[in-house]
Amino acid sequence: MEKKTMNRKELCHYYGISYYILRKWLELIEEELGTCTGYSFSPRQVEIIMEHYGRKD
Repeated sequence: MEKKTMNRKELCHYYGISYYILRKWLELIEEELGTCTGYSFSPRQVEIIMEHYGRKD
């Protein structure tokens, strides 16, 4: 997958999970992930999320 920004809705759709589950996942890696600035996660933050929870490629 190319590096790009993703918002919470896109991440939920990508992983096939609810917003509630995504929120719980993000709480577990919050320290490493940092805060989401604005509407979307940065490409680096998306990379960190995918390192922890896998890719669907």
